[in-house]
Amino acid sequence: MPDGGASGFVELLLFLERYSLSGVIQDNKPFGTLLRSLYKRHYGLLIWHADLEKGEIWKDNIEKNAAFRPYLKETASDVSQSILLFAQGLYKPAYLMLRSAVENFVKCIGIAEDQEVLSLKSAFDLMAIVRDAPAVKRSANLGALFGRLRRIYKELCGYVHSSEHQYLSLTSYIGVYPKFHSEQASKYAKMCRDVLASICGALTLLFPSRFRELHHRDADLIGDILPKQVKHEVHANVAQ
Repeated sequence: MPDGGASGFVELLLFLERYSLSGVIQDNKPFGTLLRSLYKRHYGLLIWHADLEKGEIWKDNIEKNAAFRPYLKETASDVSQSILLFAQGLYKPAYLMLRSAVENFVKCIGIAEDQEVLSLKSAFDLMAIVRDAPAVKRSANLGALFGRLRRIYKELCGYVHSSEHQYLSLTSYIGVYPKFHSEQASKYAKMCRDVLASICGALTLLFPSRFRELHHRDADLIGDILPKQVKHEVHANVAQ
């Protein structure tokens, strides 16, 4: 008599018990190189998150501080989960989490600029409103970073809607994981690096005084991942 899939379920449990990334790590040198490049930039975001959790970001504005911090924390959380998915070869869901990180960070910019972004239901409206934020208009570098995040977000939306063949995962069973596909991994890593560099750059331009107060090791690490034009603006601000 049919076992109702019981044997398959036992196999699934055994698979999960033995699930390991050791093969991916040991057999694919490029994986370690890509992961290291992501870690360096992700650590920059974690430095910013830890710093902006301390004290008052905006003095005498409890509501604004309370609104901003959860979205920055969720941005960091989304990127962490995205990188974990990438490490297993789960590239499509990794992109979906990266998309969520971008959207949450754009909300951070809006909150920082006193825009009414939390009531918006449309990501299109969110992008349009934050594009006109005073700081984004005032700083050409911040405007460029926002523009890059917006372009990446548009690309990532393709994975949500599976609009073309290139955005499909086409995996019917989980036994193929974890896996490493060099071309797909490199494509994801570049996009994730761009997102993280843009976020760290935007935070540095939004909070220059907090950047100046960072421990020199943390400031140097963040400085190493900033786009060249942003570095110039930051150094000019510090010199003032």
